[in-house]
Amino acid sequence: MKKTKSLIIAVCLVLFVAAVAFAASKMSVQIKEAQLRATPDYLGKVTGKASYGDQVNIEGTQGAWKKVKTVKGAQSGWMHDSALSEKEIRMSAGDKDVKIAASSSELQLAGKGFSKEVENEYKKKNSAVTYKWVDQMERIKISQPQIQKFMKEGELK
Repeated sequence: MKKTKSLIIAVCLVLFVAAVAFAASKMSVQIKEAQLRATPDYLGKVTGKASYGDQVNIEGTQGAWKKVKTVKGAQSGWMHDSALSEKEIRMSAGDKDVKIAASSSELQLAGKGFSKEVENEYKKKNSAVTYKWVDQMERIKISQPQIQKFMKEGELK
């Protein structure tokens, strides 16, 4: 009888550890657009992209980089930790898909934990604050080759 109880407890422990390990191996993209790279480095060739809310399976870790495979698109590559969250990001609200119902700027704000309502409330309390320069900076687009050139010239790693 003791052996049976011990066996049941051991099986429960194994299942619990397996469930925790499985849950920890899936993460969500928490930024508007994340790049998947061939190597765990910002200079690595871009092999694909994942969008805010996309789930990825973690296949490995090297420093602050995770080897991932997207759940939907089956793309794989390396993604930096800063682009990922252990929280599941749900993309549906009501009957509509949020990707269709929300604009890209709303998704970007939500990814930062900053909703349009929060922004409006902040503007009410701080009416003298202007977002002109922030809006202007958000419109600046820098290509991947420009980033790589900047990093090489600055000897950034």
